[in-house]
Amino acid sequence: MSKVSGLLLLPNGTRKDVTCDAGSFDDLRQHVDFQWFDVVRTENPEVSVFVDDEGLLKEDNPINIWSIVLLPEFGIAQPLAGPVFLFGGTNDVGEMLSLPQDVLDKIPSTLRPAAGFEVRMVDLD
Repeated sequence: MSKVSGLLLLPNGTRKDVTCDAGSFDDLRQHVDFQWFDVVRTENPEVSVFVDDEGLLKEDNPINIWSIVLLPEFGIAQPLAGPVFLFGGTNDVGEMLSLPQDVLDKIPSTLRPAAGFEVRMVDLD
């Protein structure tokens, strides 16, 4: 079975490269503890989004910053909780494909602020 590559987008704004067998998601369990996942429909047929099916129900499972900043570009308007996997679309028999390079090139390596970033309160009065 061939391997496909994608990204794991973590709630803290970091990302990881991941691979799994095209017909199985068992490899993804080494990165995230989940029993079931859902596929979130996107407007881009070259992108598949996978989330923990119980993500919104788990205590202390934060909203994923990527789902607020990046995923609206793919037509996903609802914030997603917990880790998010991005892979490519599917082939003619429904097997998952790797995330295309042109999509990968548009995704920043992190959403975390650079070292030395400082937040200051602004007096609006």
